[in-house]
Amino acid sequence: MAGCLLLTVAAGWVPLVARFYSGAGFAAKAVAMVAAAGALVIMLRPPLPVQARLDTGSYGVFGRKDGKLEMMQDLGT
Repeated sequence: MAGCLLLTVAAGWVPLVARFYSGAGFAAKAVAMVAAAGALVIMLRPPLPVQARLDTGSYGVFGRKDGKLEMMQDLGT
């Protein structure tokens, strides 16, 4: 996902660099570097966590020691 985002950003920069920074070599190199980084991230597929884990100590998120989900009671308001 991050690689696709980098490639999209690089593709969006191409018309801007071509129009406003046509004489600046650094801008074209920056676009090429961002595109190459995006392609590299896509090809390497780094092991990113799919699900975040919340460390809550010995008690779960919902106050139970076993960490099971329990329904919240309606407060009657």
